[in-house]
Amino acid sequence: MKDRATAVRAILAGFSSPVPVAEVAGGFNGRTTPKRLTEVGEILEMLAALGQVVEREGKFAQTCQVYAQLLQT
Repeated sequence: MKDRATAVRAILAGFSSPVPVAEVAGGFNGRTTPKRLTEVGEILEMLAALGQVVEREGKFAQTCQVYAQLLQT
């Protein structure tokens, strides 16, 4: 689980703005299957509960990206 969470965070870090689960799941090699969408969604929800990522309106971003956007407004 630790390796999968690390991989999800690494993919999420590659985006400059909040993205839906499907965008993060698409960052992995291979097809984006319903199983992969579910697994990535569960990992993102767990990371959000731990405060490591932020979820707003079904989109996820790393916490530092959200703070940077707030500072620019």
